[in-house]
Amino acid sequence: MSPACDVAIYIETVLSKSDIVEYQGYSLEHQTSDLKEPVILWWTPFTGEKGRLKKCGNYLCYFTEDRNFHHHPLTKGFVFYGSKLDLLDLPLPRNGPSLDWSLLHEESPKNVPALSHKALLSLFNYSSTFSRYSHVPLTLQYLHSLESLIETKYFVPTQVKNQLLSELSPVVYIQSGCNTPSQRDAYVEELMKYIPVDSYGACLQNKKLPENLLYPSDGTDSDEFLHFISRYKFALAFENAVCEDYISEKLWRPLAVGSVPIYMGSPSDWLPNPESAILISEFESPEKLAHFLKELNNDTARYESYLGHKLYSANLKITNKKLLSALSSHSKENIDWGVNVEQFECYICQRAHIKMKGDTELSVLNESHYLCPPPSSHYRDFKMGDFWSQMWKVGRCEARVVRNFINQNKTAYTSQEFTEALKNLLKGVLALEAYWNYNIECNKRPRHFGVRELYRRRLKQGDEHNLVEEMHLGDLSGLFDHLSRLFDHTQSTVSAILKETLTVIVKELTAGCLQSPTSDQEWRDIASRFWSRQNMTHTVGAIDDKHVRIQAPQASGSALFNYKKLFSLLLVVGCDADYTRLIIDVGVHSSNTDQ
Repeated sequence: MSPACDVAIYIETVLSKSDIVEYQGYSLEHQTSDLKEPVILWWTPFTGEKGRLKKCGNYLCYFTEDRNFHHHPLTKGFVFYGSKLDLLDLPLPRNGPSLDWSLLHEESPKNVPALSHKALLSLFNYSSTFSRYSHVPLTLQYLHSLESLIETKYFVPTQVKNQLLSELSPVVYIQSGCNTPSQRDAYVEELMKYIPVDSYGACLQNKKLPENLLYPSDGTDSDEFLHFISRYKFALAFENAVCEDYISEKLWRPLAVGSVPIYMGSPSDWLPNPESAILISEFESPEKLAHFLKELNNDTARYESYLGHKLYSANLKITNKKLLSALSSHSKENIDWGVNVEQFECYICQRAHIKMKGDTELSVLNESHYLCPPPSSHYRDFKMGDFWSQMWKVGRCEARVVRNFINQNKTAYTSQEFTEALKNLLKGVLALEAYWNYNIECNKRPRHFGVRELYRRRLKQGDEHNLVEEMHLGDLSGLFDHLSRLFDHTQSTVSAILKETLTVIVKELTAGCLQSPTSDQEWRDIASRFWSRQNMTHTVGAIDDKHVRIQAPQASGSALFNYKKLFSLLLVVGCDADYTRLIIDVGVHSSNTDQ
């Protein structure tokens, strides 16, 4: 489907809840002889169910997360949830058109940059993404209903908002994700130089939310929170990434409460009216935007022209015919996330049956299904940080590596094979520093480095740089051997150097990086950060562990024997919402994690 086409936002046949029925599931151990329907395997765990038989209109399909069905003769396709996509864990070999791959992904490319590139997207046959060109589009997934745009439940009259300017800034910013591809914080920080902005989130915070809003029962959709932001005349609504049709609650929320959104995001044509939002793309700089906002703030009639969906007569509240058409033909249940997933499963089921009847038409995704260009600045005087622009390029290389392996008809590949192939697509291999600041570029052809060239480059980079590189990109199980060959030292010498280096690191960084809370208030502050950043209540720490394989010590019994059927010690780390290490415990018995 071409992006040039003006298409409807939803699939033509939308099944009602009565058309979608689920039955008792099968398993490979029971009733497999009765299984006659196509099997659709969720390759990335998503539904949490081992198996269920679903009736989609006139079609039946069996959906499961049980990978024992990988090679089952009735398996007709695999479904992937984009945010959990693991490029090292794919159902290979890719058997051409005989098994469909389907992609469900409602998020921006912040988490999986490789999905922004055709080399990876074209491996999939069907999609349900935020793009209007997706087979089951999620473009309006965060818009609750038409009524939410026009109702005045939270609306504060302009006269009252003007009176509140004695205690509030005209602009509000509430954001907890501070390092994003859109570089939104850099723009807001510059904007703050020219107009007052009340910032309540973790990013650029200059005000604290009231106590009753720190842990609202319904999060940022609670009545208390919506009433709070409705008092502001303008709300900064900046997406974490700019993609075609990627529109989150950041835009719809201020529209729903009657605060004029200042929007950074999709070059969207889904606004209720042409003047429902202020688009930063129309201003040369934050200073020019601030000047416009000040003028608008002092002109009530002009300001209220942006609130037509709240103030105008019924037939003029929303003039966007495309938006009206999409919303009028679909009830709230058909916009909700869960129902969208049901619709996508049924779309896949229908296509599986049609193909079984002999339809040979092959569907292949193109970039219009997930159109996310390279990160770029919205202000010409800003220089994009290296991290996100480089991550976009890394994603392009990762996509090419996967495509190359599949073109070679590989049945599997290891992490080490993937890493080596990725290195060959990069101009130099530089280490991760801070937030993975790669200074890299993809090559059209693989480039192979000799040991002497690697050695010269690593000498120039320095020992600290190289250590970080090896810890991130190298296979840790072969780290000693690799360093031994690279620098012409014995493994025992390398082991001694690493031990000495890591001892110094621990000694020097412990005081600054491993400060555990010592008071009740510090624990409360940590809980507050978990809420503001992750929407997690009553949380004071996140714990993770890493198995380090060892040879079984004498007389250790089963204390160090784990569920993976090997002997190991555990590295256990507890951290706060900012990923600051609070507690580290080295040497925990691995059997403890099997409980």
